[in-house]
Amino acid sequence: VGSARWQVPPGARLERGREVLVGFRPEHVELSGGNQRDALRLPARVDVVEYLGNEELVHMQVDGAEFVALISSEKNVRPGASADLVVPSEKLHLFDPETERRVDVA
Repeated sequence: VGSARWQVPPGARLERGREVLVGFRPEHVELSGGNQRDALRLPARVDVVEYLGNEELVHMQVDGAEFVALISSEKNVRPGASADLVVPSEKLHLFDPETERRVDVA
């Protein structure tokens, strides 16, 4: 997203400075306070919260792009709030932006 940067985990086979598309599943997103050292972190603004009982679908904006997280309703997230979107590195999926093929980093 925009000029977001992410530290490639040690031992990964990925050239420094290579541009990639990053994907992840909504259930792998943590909000603010994720304690993963090797993680993608993006500041986000919460737009909409869909209450699903014990879980919530949280729609957020990061630099004009929309992201969705599936989190526990215990987080008590509210529309308009700021939050850090955190995804552990092992849950990220990388793709080549030209070919759209998956990029293996291990």
